[in-house]
Amino acid sequence: MSRHGSTILWPATRQGRGCLSRGPTGRRRFCRPSLGHRFERLRNAAELPDATLHRLRHTVGTHLVAQGKILKAAARQRHRDPSTTLRNYADALPLDDEGAADELDILFNGPAITRLL
Repeated sequence: MSRHGSTILWPATRQGRGCLSRGPTGRRRFCRPSLGHRFERLRNAAELPDATLHRLRHTVGTHLVAQGKILKAAARQRHRDPSTTLRNYADALPLDDEGAADELDILFNGPAITRLL
């Protein structure tokens, strides 16, 4: 379930993959073709000719993984296994090379304070 303006969109799993409904009953549904047409109108109105639903989806996944929210990204992307999310978005993981180097230094050389004594 997600918010779209003042309308709540429900996953309409009974209607098929990629469909959404404006209510839990699934009566007023729209699927990929109608979503694509709506998105195209919004994209054109915003004068963003290169925007696509796929790029938007990838942007959301990248943003969530960059924040360390891998499980949330996996759920949002509808990946059955979080390892799929990690495989696709590993480049977005924040790297902490300096922190890792500091931890290895402490592991092999002990804390800096004890080396000074």
